[in-house]
Amino acid sequence: MGVLFALVVVLLWSYDLNLWLFHWLNSFATPDKVLLWSNVTNLGDGLLAAGIGIAVLSRLPRNLAAVFLNIVLVGLLVQLGKHAANLFSPDALNLGPIGDLGLDAINRIGSSHEKFGFPSGHSAAAAALATIVCLKVPSRSMRTLVILAAALIVLSRVVIGLHWPSDIAAGALLGVLASVTSVWLVDRVFAAPDYHARIGIYLFAIVVCLTLYQNETDFDGYPGVDPVEYLVATIALLLCVFRLVETTYRRFRLSTKIKDLSRNELVVSFVKFGVVGASGFIVDVSFFTLLHSYFGLAAEFARGIAYWVAATWNWFLNRSFTFAAAEKEARAGQWTKYLLMCLVSFFPNWGTFTILTNGSDFFARNTQLALVAGVAAGMIFNFLGARFIIFRHQLSKEQA
Repeated sequence: MGVLFALVVVLLWSYDLNLWLFHWLNSFATPDKVLLWSNVTNLGDGLLAAGIGIAVLSRLPRNLAAVFLNIVLVGLLVQLGKHAANLFSPDALNLGPIGDLGLDAINRIGSSHEKFGFPSGHSAAAAALATIVCLKVPSRSMRTLVILAAALIVLSRVVIGLHWPSDIAAGALLGVLASVTSVWLVDRVFAAPDYHARIGIYLFAIVVCLTLYQNETDFDGYPGVDPVEYLVATIALLLCVFRLVETTYRRFRLSTKIKDLSRNELVVSFVKFGVVGASGFIVDVSFFTLLHSYFGLAAEFARGIAYWVAATWNWFLNRSFTFAAAEKEARAGQWTKYLLMCLVSFFPNWGTFTILTNGSDFFARNTQLALVAGVAAGMIFNFLGARFIIFRHQLSKEQA
């Protein structure tokens, strides 16, 4: 923090140095590098950085609590910094490169903002995430990778022509400060979070992941940006759901067989189940979109048909891939039991979708997001039912 603070002071004091560094870094924004820099700089978006943090730090709910507190502190410090710069020195601090030099004098990627550039919010988010990872992850290679990635994201804000070097240095300083404070507070408040606190943290993380599917940034129109956001959201969502299942599983032991179940086997089967579920989700969304958007079928009916098609898809892959070691029952009988199980989980799935689309104008306009919420509502039940009811013969086979 001391080095970053000194760098901010030097850059603000020497306009020529600030200008020279800006033009040097901005020279890398050549037309053939637009795809690279648009995707790199978008990783510094606050919500996307939170999703990455959830994916990396989901093992311990205390770490997730630090990520969430850090989001609040970073947002607060950045906004205070921007308004303070505008209040005390609107021209010297708050005027960005575009406002000072003009759009024709720089290489610009993305939207154009003339003011409120000091400090850089994306730089703060990237530096904050890197700091939390360095404080919480023991792997040296992971820490090195995250630091290099964060540095590239921070520098990209100058490369795309949106910020001065002083803006990104100040943003990085605030991000480090916010993360150190967040970790310090959470380690004392959540030293040993109880069951209800862990459940609450994971549920909040799931909400953040679902929100990421509808995240809007300045680079949504650039190739690769949306797929990266969806990938991060999906990975983080699956990990959070697994941690939620794992936490509940540890708390409520259903039987002696479950007590003796190997944790590693549960992890492997859940990961496989998540992979199958992800493929089923694609089938679900595809059929829903086809029936609703192209054939004009009512959203509720299209949702119901797509659900059962995806359920059959998931049963087949879970039989042949996820629980392949289980003793094989007759297909017709097992398929019938699987669909009966899905009939029960269909109600929280379809019910969540219907309540959201009928009770909220936002979800009525964004039916795919309501579909994601419904899928998340039924996923935990589906995994436990498939593992311990539909494919229960695997347990007896292993114990024999």
